[in-house]
Parts: sequence; structure tokens; C-alpha cells
Amino acid sequence: IGGLYAMIALGFVLFYKATGVLNFAQGPMVVLGAFIAWTTLSLWKIPFLIAILLTFLIVCVLAFIIERVILRPLIGKSVIAIIMVTLGLYYILEGAIHIIWGSDVKMIPKVFPKISLLLGPVVVPTSYLWGFIGGVTAVIVFALFFQFSRTGIAMRAVAENQQTALSMGVSVKMVVMVSWAISAMVA
Repeated sequence: IGGLYAMIALGFVLFYKATGVLNFAQGPMVVLGAFIAWTTLSLWKIPFLIAILLTFLIVCVLAFIIERVILRPLIGKSVIAIIMVTLGLYYILEGAIHIIWGSDVKMIPKVFPKISLLLGPVVVPTSYLWGFIGGVTAVIVFALFFQFSRTGIAMRAVAENQQTALSMGVSVKMVVMVSWAISAMVA
């Protein structure tokens, strides 16, 4: 289960590393991704891999819209203003989720075999094992991304100082947009 929590934390870290701001809307983004996945798998009956890719695409498009309409006008504003907007987004997304999907518990269909891994006295269901593997893989990939890719370095520069990054030719708008989209997709 810790691997799944690592994925959620990774979304917080991605946005923070790129902007220097804590994103309070990350929790509802996780829930939104789960409900979109539930919709693609349960209602639309799309096969698992295609449903996951479609979920990533939908969440990414929503993240681009949120970034363009709500976050982009805040570039260069105080950190507290951005934090307050992400807090407002938390409530807006939470409300939209309740309006669209209701408050009933929804179960995603089983996509992993019902076999479990036995580690001594501990029984690990395959869904948790895949979640853990996904979490560890994502943490490694993003650590390498921030250390070695141009975009990752630009994200670190923007988090350190937006004005200096801008004067060095880094597009702050692009960095915020990419970080928001990646953070949402990780969610």
C-alpha cells in the first residue's frame, strides 16, 4: 500500500519541485482519476490498458484546462495566492466529483489475477504488488527526469526562482503547465 501512497506523494512533489508551491488540489485529482478509470472500465466496458491510457489522456486534458484558465494568470503572483487557489480547486473538484458520480462507493472491476504472493507469513495481493512496483518505478523515473532531462532541470530552476529562470530563457508558463499535467496524470 505504501507504493500507492508514494504515487500520491509524487504528485505533490512534482508540482512543488516545479513551482515551489504545495498543491492542495492533488487529493481530489487522485479521486478524479479513480472515478474516470471506474467510468472507462465499468460503464464504458473498455479493456484495461486502453481504459488506463484514456484515463491518463482525460486527466491530462483536464489538467491543461485547469492550468490555462486558473493557474496561468497567477504566474509571478505571491505563493500564498497560488496556495489559496489550489485550496479552492480542492473544493471545486470535490464538489464536481460528488455532482457527477455521487457519494456512493464504486468498485473498479478486478483486472489482476486473484492470486497472491506469499512472503513468509505475509500475503500480498497482486493488485498491491503492481501498485508497489508502479510506485517504485515512478519514483525512480521522476528522480532521473528531474536530474537529467532539460524539462526536469527547467522545473527545478522555476521552483528555485521564477524570475531568474525566466531570464535564462526558461518558459515558466510551459513548466507550470507540464508540471500540473504530470502531477495530475500521476494522481
